[in-house]
This record gives sequence, C-alpha cells and structure tokens, in this order.
Amino acid sequence: MSETSLTIRLGTEELLTAMHLLRIKSLPGMGENPVPALDDPHGALILSAGLNSLRAREWVKSPQNEGDPVIIDSTVMALLVTCTNAPLALLINRVPLAAAPQSTYLHFGAQLTVMHTIPEPGVHAFSATVSQAEAADWAAGALNLGEQPAPATPAFQMTEKTFETFTEALRNNQNEELYAMLGQAGLSRPEAEAAVTFMREMQANSMVAAVRLDPANPEAAGAGFSLIESQGGFWKLRALVQDPDLMIAVEPAAAADCRAELETLMKA
Repeated sequence: MSETSLTIRLGTEELLTAMHLLRIKSLPGMGENPVPALDDPHGALILSAGLNSLRAREWVKSPQNEGDPVIIDSTVMALLVTCTNAPLALLINRVPLAAAPQSTYLHFGAQLTVMHTIPEPGVHAFSATVSQAEAADWAAGALNLGEQPAPATPAFQMTEKTFETFTEALRNNQNEELYAMLGQAGLSRPEAEAAVTFMREMQANSMVAAVRLDPANPEAAGAGFSLIESQGGFWKLRALVQDPDLMIAVEPAAAADCRAELETLMKA
C-alpha cells in the first residue's frame, strides 16, 4: 500500500454483519443473498458473532440513544458502499495451472477505487486508493503482468468450435491434428509448431470483464478479453461474432499491451 491507499480485512461473519447493517444484499463474487436472515437461528448466530467482532475492533459502536441504529465506522462504510454503488466494476479471474483460482474485483467510484479480494478462505480484503495509477498497478498485478514481451507467434482466428477441438487435441497430445487446424487458420508449419509450444508451456488462463452498472439498464453490456499466459508471454483472446459462427481472435501481446487495454477498460 502507499500514502494514497489503505487496506482492511474482514472475516466472513464481520463482512456479512456489516452488509446486513448497511442493507447491502450482495457484492460481486458472493452470489445472491449471502446475508443470513435474523429469523434463521444459524444466521442469527453468524450476525451475532460478526457484531461482537466488529465491536471488539471498534468498527461498530452502540448508539447513544436506545432504539437508534448502531454506528458503523466511516471507513468500513465507505469501502462497502463504493463496492455496491460504483458505476464501473472490473472483474478479473486468473486460474493458474499449479495453484488455486484468484478473483479480483475493482470498483471505480466517484472518489475511491476499491479492490476486493479473498486472500485466504474466510478473509475478505478491501483496498482503497484515490490514485488511478495505483489501481492500474493492482489490476496488472492480478494478471501477473510484468515486463513480458509478446510471443513470437502470429495472430490467427478460429471458430469457437474449432478452438474447443484444438484445446482437446492439445490435452491428448495430437500434434499433427494441432498443426492441421493451425494450418487451416493460415499458419505455416514453423508458426504452428511455435504456437503449440506456447500452449504446452501455458501457466494460467485469465478473464477480464468491465461492467458498467447502470440502474436504468441492468442488462448493460460490458467489455473485456481473455488471456492465456505462458512462459513466452501472453495470447489475448477476444470473441468476434461473425454469422453463422462465433470466432475466437488470438493475438500475441506483451504485458505492456495488456496493461494498456486494462487502463482503457478502467475508463469505459
């Protein structure tokens, strides 16, 4: 963190209790209606434990007058309300081949950008910054973007069905079938061999989606892209609608290119 940012951590019971007190029904990544009801015995225990813990941390205080609502710490309130009301959210899901999936949610409010992550089971981290550059660093970190160059493979397109067949052939080590499909996509044999090597050295799959939350249009479309991360850099994947098939456009990308697109989505 920096001079322009801060981070707090909430246990699941604490977070659900704070959401209950603020009348927040859910947050991205938490599913529908995660907050338990008071009339549910198990839910009442969760909220009671969460309230006691928040009081112990002095993030919730009893009201001066009986019957008034409890007083919630202004920082906790600002972070959670930003996650709920921010007009733009950036959702990043990275799935490493050798580790657990990692989800990051960035919420761009009028004053704050808040990043919500789950660094370990039962723990929710909320980081806030007023710096767009720092928010871009967070997003780049979530995708493991460093100084990686673009891989030495050409761009190409495949139908969605062919790409699914391609990944299946990759799992089954069917090299000649892989070269044939890439050849049909316009790659020479050396280019196809380089592309197959790139895929065999894959380290992670990632998905990035920017969603503009418009109360007047809850179905508002978002934008985004997918990444395949390998030892040799990144492939950026994008779906193109070309009747009658959905096409997958594959483009080699350096880390700097991916970061530039992230920064564009942050301004969507």
